[in-house]
Amino acid sequence: KQWYQRRVAITAGVHNKHVFDKLKDKLNDKISDKIRSIPFTTYRPTLKEAKRVYGVLTRITPSSDDEFSRIKLGKELQTHEETKAPVPKAPQPLNPKSIPNSHLKQRPDKPCVPAPQLEEPELKPWYENEHCIFYKILESLSANNYEVFTALICGVDLAQAGHVDIDTSREFVLAIDVNTRLDDANTLLHHAASATNHLFTSFLLHQHANPELKNIRNKVPYDLAGSKDVRDEFRRFMGRYPNKWDYQSAKVPSPLTPAMEQEQENKKKERRKAQRAAKSVRDKEKKEAAKVAAKHEEEKLVSEVQALRMRGLSARERCLLAAEARLAEEAGTRGSKSGKCANCDTGLDGLVPFERVELKFCSVTCVKEHKGTAS
Repeated sequence: KQWYQRRVAITAGVHNKHVFDKLKDKLNDKISDKIRSIPFTTYRPTLKEAKRVYGVLTRITPSSDDEFSRIKLGKELQTHEETKAPVPKAPQPLNPKSIPNSHLKQRPDKPCVPAPQLEEPELKPWYENEHCIFYKILESLSANNYEVFTALICGVDLAQAGHVDIDTSREFVLAIDVNTRLDDANTLLHHAASATNHLFTSFLLHQHANPELKNIRNKVPYDLAGSKDVRDEFRRFMGRYPNKWDYQSAKVPSPLTPAMEQEQENKKKERRKAQRAAKSVRDKEKKEAAKVAAKHEEEKLVSEVQALRMRGLSARERCLLAAEARLAEEAGTRGSKSGKCANCDTGLDGLVPFERVELKFCSVTCVKEHKGTAS
């Protein structure tokens, strides 16, 4: 029979069914009447059911009556659990190793050499060409060369790049379109925002670079800002030109005016002043704690020296020293504190005193007299 007399079985979901409806309307009546839907038993057939239906549809059953074939196909689809048709296997590619090579005659003097495979040259994007101006602009951006970057965009000779005063807030006649899409649909503003130098971002924003454009990752230039200075440039531009762009689409949070910057600077100064004051207080406390620790260490050392001296004295001398110390405390004339001789109460100013058992004397005579009195 002719091709147009055969049945065409199709299936589609709810959302894609309109595609086949439009196709059916465009076809003539003789062909559109042959289109039938596959009678799946479930709304979402499994892979096993789809394979079974595929085997039934690809199997040829010769018959002269089309109505009989349709009824038979419907019965086979409905009774798939009782009659399981084998799924035909897809033809597998031949494996060269499985083919016997006994009939091949190779000459020993001319071995089979595989033909060399020609490597296809890797095609680079147009913006990665060394002679392209965008390639040079991206190179100057990666090298953090602001003079060459601005000179290439403004069409200034590179020999005069360092001598031309280019203000970031001015508008120039540009040699290129700053909103040109480059790799991954990024613009120059995307690349400048990812850099650390905020001057590139400020210059491009004042040259009508669109901060609303997104790359293939659905990122705007503000999302790629690598530092706080770059983010502040977007906010400053928003504060200066609030109606130029849709800053909500550009994801710029809020404007930054000079008054706000001055307020932030004053807060920083106050914070630094408070930090310096707190640091001075901490240093003073540390010094006082060091003095107290040194005093305790000195007292500990003195007590150890006294303990060593007391070990070399007899019990009688220890008692005498204790009595002298008690009398000196009661009278308030202790030599180590009053600055007077412990025997004659003479002032010791300008003299090198004689010491005996933590007492100071003005002369050897006072030492002997005090020793005789104590004994």
